Amino acid sequence: MNDKDSDRVQGRRVELWCERHGWTQPRREGLFWVAWPPGGYLEVPIPPEVYRPGSRSLFGYSDPFGLSRPQPPVQLRPSRNTPTALRLPARPRSLTCEVAAVRLLILALTLGQIAYVAGVCLIFTNAPTAGLLTHWSIYHWTGQTPSTFPLMLLMSPLIAATLCLLGERLWTLSGRLASGLSSRDWGGVG
Repeated sequence: MNDKDSDRVQGRRVELWCERHGWTQPRREGLFWVAWPPGGYLEVPIPPEVYRPGSRSLFGYSDPFGLSRPQPPVQLRPSRNTPTALRLPARPRSLTCEVAAVRLLILALTLGQIAYVAGVCLIFTNAPTAGLLTHWSIYHWTGQTPSTFPLMLLMSPLIAATLCLLGERLWTLSGRLASGLSSRDWGGVG
């Protein structure tokens, strides 16, 4: 029997074993076979003795985790003691995109502020002539009179980023409150 025939025989053994024990989607992963156990969240290696008769597992005995035994049927409705991470529904894709857009805006504002402050510092420290200061400094925009306005101008991206963060927090909090979840369900106190 050549390698292809032995692969077919192994594949047939694995398929029969998976059908018998309720495992799904068996596939070969290098030298091993993996599949999804009933109610499992991860692919798990199939015990080698299933597709290589007479072989022993790495632990010296077969089925160390009891994976080949029939599993109880999957519970469709979560019980009361199910972790909250499994109970909360996933965010809709559109909401995820909107949250990502808000976070990108915050990142852009913060990076813009850092670049602006760095540029102003560079101009003020390395300007060879007064002409450069006159044309590019923030004092030029205020009639060249030192005031609090340039400071406000420098702080505005930081203030905007802070407001965006607060807005996002209030937005998600109002969504949670509107959906009827108590603070216990999302990790808050109370």
